[in-house]
Amino acid sequence: MKVYKLDDLIEEEFGPIGSQERTVFEDELRLGVLGSRIRQLRKMRQMTQTELGERIGVKKSQISRIENNTGNTTIETLIRIFHALNARLSLKIDLFEQSMVAECGEEYDQ
Repeated sequence: MKVYKLDDLIEEEFGPIGSQERTVFEDELRLGVLGSRIRQLRKMRQMTQTELGERIGVKKSQISRIENNTGNTTIETLIRIFHALNARLSLKIDLFEQSMVAECGEEYDQ
């Protein structure tokens, strides 16, 4: 029986680190973890999706979509969620190399 390393399987399926397909996969994975963490915190606070939604001004269905990573949300909504859960949200922003920024069609002041 052959044993495979998870990193090798991911690279085979989504390409090497830094490739566009791999980056999309990793970003979606992080969002899935974020949704799971929101669910975990909400349950720790003994709150229903309806209660959390009411606290931040959205419907239960939006909380469900965020927790299940099936919909888009804004950073503002995430901040409101974590505030309602009495938790802190930390974001990390990495700047791309100038050549990558140009490929995206964006210009940034330095």
